[in-house]
Amino acid sequence: MFNKTDLVYLPGGDTEILLKNIFKKKVDKLFHKYNKIYVGNSAGAIAFCKEALLTKDEDIKKIKIIKGVGLVDFSVDPHYTKEHDKEIKTLSKINLVYGIAEYSALVLNNDKLSHIKNVYEFTRDEKIKSEQKSKQDSLIGISAIISNKNKILLIKRAKAPWKHMWGTPGGRLEKGETKEQGVIREIKEEINVDLMNVKLFNTYTHIYKNTKCKTYVYTGTINGKIKIKKDEILAYNYFTKTQALKLELASTNRQRIIDYFKK
Repeated sequence: MFNKTDLVYLPGGDTEILLKNIFKKKVDKLFHKYNKIYVGNSAGAIAFCKEALLTKDEDIKKIKIIKGVGLVDFSVDPHYTKEHDKEIKTLSKINLVYGIAEYSALVLNNDKLSHIKNVYEFTRDEKIKSEQKSKQDSLIGISAIISNKNKILLIKRAKAPWKHMWGTPGGRLEKGETKEQGVIREIKEEINVDLMNVKLFNTYTHIYKNTKCKTYVYTGTINGKIKIKKDEILAYNYFTKTQALKLELASTNRQRIIDYFKK
């Protein structure tokens, strides 16, 4: 059925019931194989997200986050009003959230994000009104998970946009280099060691200020003694999964850590 249609529409209603039926009938697996147009209205828009955000209303007395379909990495509040700011800002410390006001829309077309009317981006406890951009380039990031005795190496950033937050070392891909060359360069620049046995672990995407950022995360071993630039990195340490998830983590690092310790 999915292959014969040009558009999939999820209506409004009760988000929890909608998602329960989607997972029960295993429709979520079909969604991930479908590559045409998705439209989500109200509960339907919430359901498409990796983490479905249920804000307080007449039926929901306390804000909730439940598992969504996972077509996008961010969360949305499709009935956003200023009264939701406090709740959403708290959640934005963990995950990017878009507040979509009435008669407005968020549009993701391939790697380009745009909006219609009033959409607000909440990231790291900050609220930004999205600006319309007709053309936006994707940012490519590279990072490495370095482990030692069932612990992973995390660094604490000294500069924006992830100031005072923890994450795996890495940075942006530079023009003309492969992703493997980029991650080896970044590890050398950030912690002054040689990254070896490089292997792609996973890819993660997030939206930052209207731009889609895709990060290629590698695993590898290191040769040398770690030395940081204190104007860029405040601290580093190896952490267990439990220890790491208690930290204030940057961008998609929480999911990286969860995924790594699943393997």
